[in-house]
Amino acid sequence: HRRIKKQSIRIDHLLMMTSGISDDMQYMNQQDAVSYILDQDLMFDPGTWWAYTSAGTHILSAILTGLTNESAQDYAEKYLFPELGITNFLWQKDISGNSNGGYGLQLRLRDMLKFGHLFLQDGKTANGQILSSKWTNRSTDKLVNFSSTFGYGYLWWINISNGQPIYYAVGYGGQYI
Repeated sequence: HRRIKKQSIRIDHLLMMTSGISDDMQYMNQQDAVSYILDQDLMFDPGTWWAYTSAGTHILSAILTGLTNESAQDYAEKYLFPELGITNFLWQKDISGNSNGGYGLQLRLRDMLKFGHLFLQDGKTANGQILSSKWTNRSTDKLVNFSSTFGYGYLWWINISNGQPIYYAVGYGGQYI
């Protein structure tokens, strides 16, 4: 029964923090972080509730690695960071080489601003479109409703102020985009 529930976890559940995966931060200390995360009991059935989970976003990183045969860091270094002019960063990896999807990416303030600006420009940079505007718009929609004015998108916090949506990312230690 538990395995069937885990098999029903979709990528959008992971992006919206509705997967049911607990936020057990010990995954980075494990020999196999992904197996450690997936061996834990779900807190709730996927798609039925919301709970912030760095472990769940680490699964997203592992999925990207599996699909591209590159770590999230390698993929970003090849396709995202050069387009944004990001050259100075640190990205923590688990023992298996997966970039930490939940925390551990250290960027300079100006590079965090570039990332935010990319979304404000609907995925465009001076060199052209690098993320689809459909993706940037969908990810910044209020997809999980906590109240009429507060919610969550695809890894973005969403507030409605004076009828206007405001989206933002909050990092460990108080970093904001």
